[in-house]
Amino acid sequence: MLPLQPELSLREFVAERLQRMDELRECEPAEAQAVVFHGRDYAASLGFGYHPDFEPALFEPRPESLLETPLAHPARPHYVAGPNDDVPMILDQLQSVVGANYDLGGTVTDSWFDDEDDDESDSDGDDQDVIETTAEEPSSGLASG
Repeated sequence: MLPLQPELSLREFVAERLQRMDELRECEPAEAQAVVFHGRDYAASLGFGYHPDFEPALFEPRPESLLETPLAHPARPHYVAGPNDDVPMILDQLQSVVGANYDLGGTVTDSWFDDEDDDESDSDGDDQDVIETTAEEPSSGLASG
């Protein structure tokens, strides 16, 4: 998705995108783990798998019981289309499982990830702090839960 870049550039990229989202806060690993596993379970109940780039091992082992979080039992699905989603397939799946009982939340487009201040002349050739990221296109599917 993102090219190789220095750690500072990646941190700035993430910080800029986070400004467009709700506030983030620190939490204990068990809480983050609960959010992830509840999301996976909910997506599975709607007939969706997780993205092929998702690494379950980062969150395992799954605890016997998960913490309750505000996202543990959503009242209805909320779908935000990603730039590579097969939107008709996803909407058909939602319709087949929950009828019209779901919310649409706009679209995450490729421009959401574009860096308006992209200046390749910033590179000084020092790749000591480079973080490797994938350059592959993500698969279609529900990316948010």
